[in-house]
Amino acid sequence: MGKKYSAILPVAALVALLAVPACGWLDRDEGFSRNRGETGPLPGERQPGFPEEGQINDTVVYVTAVAYPDGLEWQDDSSGGSAECMIQLYANGVKVVEIPGGPGHSASPEADMHRCASGHLYTDYSTDTETIIGCDGKELFRYPGREMICGFIVSEGCVFTLGQSRSGSGVTYRKNGEIVFSSSSGQVIGGILDSVSPTGALYEDNGSKVFCYRRSVDQQSGSYSSYYIVRDGVQEQIVMDSNITEVHDIRIIDGVTYIAANLPGSYRSPMLFAGDDVISMTVPGYGFHLFNCRLVWSGKKIAIKTDVTYDNWQSFNSVLIFSTSDQYRPGTMCQAVDFYIDGDEYACVYTRESSIVAGITYTSAGQFNGCASPGGPYVMLNGDCGKFTGGVMYAGLSSATPGECPVIVRNNQIDRLKINGFITSLRVLVPDR
Repeated sequence: MGKKYSAILPVAALVALLAVPACGWLDRDEGFSRNRGETGPLPGERQPGFPEEGQINDTVVYVTAVAYPDGLEWQDDSSGGSAECMIQLYANGVKVVEIPGGPGHSASPEADMHRCASGHLYTDYSTDTETIIGCDGKELFRYPGREMICGFIVSEGCVFTLGQSRSGSGVTYRKNGEIVFSSSSGQVIGGILDSVSPTGALYEDNGSKVFCYRRSVDQQSGSYSSYYIVRDGVQEQIVMDSNITEVHDIRIIDGVTYIAANLPGSYRSPMLFAGDDVISMTVPGYGFHLFNCRLVWSGKKIAIKTDVTYDNWQSFNSVLIFSTSDQYRPGTMCQAVDFYIDGDEYACVYTRESSIVAGITYTSAGQFNGCASPGGPYVMLNGDCGKFTGGVMYAGLSSATPGECPVIVRNNQIDRLKINGFITSLRVLVPDR
């Protein structure tokens, strides 16, 4: 079947259930608690009264965080990461559960090794021979092999995981620890901290659980890669355009295969393969290089986010390119931490000199709305610390200054989470209406 080419021109909370105050709900001193009382539950004990996902009747903002004892400067941890810490889950500023983390515990302060799913704190941990999956500090199951979790779904009482072997190649898709699909030589496309998917590289599309992976083979003529879709454990090879020189990202969106890739003579601008269509996602200028190029979407709204350097990595900018004529940059020489799309609206968290800014831009007007910055040196540790839904941009920002609390930005409102530590992820659950 023939391809259709089109060139795109560049263009420059739980309030009712928990009686949590609507404003300033994070401005409380949670601290490094060890005792029951106003500071929340005991370590490993879940705060009672929190509903499961699907049972909420108001917006709930879940935050996972890592807290250290007061006075420990985690920004420059001289203990080499061996300091005592607590992995915590908050819902609208109320501590739901906390568990001990770090050496000697099967929970890690690393952002990609704990997460909120269905209102619970899930963890994964690898020993020398096994991978252990836990929920709210209790072990659920373990299985042989050391896996890095790239996708994680909790559905109908089951835990689905997509793991990448920590020894290199090898992909395994599991249900409650039992193997559903495995490839001994695969590499997962995507990761657990993907901002467009709260479940990571494993996600749901049209009722199916899907992921993509690549398999590379070294030959005398060079390295050759083949690409695959796995739907509910059934593998299907993706037929790639023979002219593709580099694949950046692959996603299945509403049953259609979308591929961000390069073609010869495309001046390094990414091409969007959308089913049988090929769209040139033009980046303005010449002599640039692209990196961290991937797909971003909401419903049928598809875009490519990429970082761009024009001076051989001395500096770089970020751009969001839609599969229409729209294009968005946060500003001259600004680096976007991540972009977020919600229907026809989009938002960006970006750095500007020593400040970090979370703002909303509407495609129709192309202007910021609800932009906020806490000032000073704050960072967003990964794209999973931000969410954009219902016209509200949420961002969990952690301070680079010892002794300063992390904050949650909600449009132009800033709330403090009073812990000595950092935010690792953020979830926003909106009730079905």
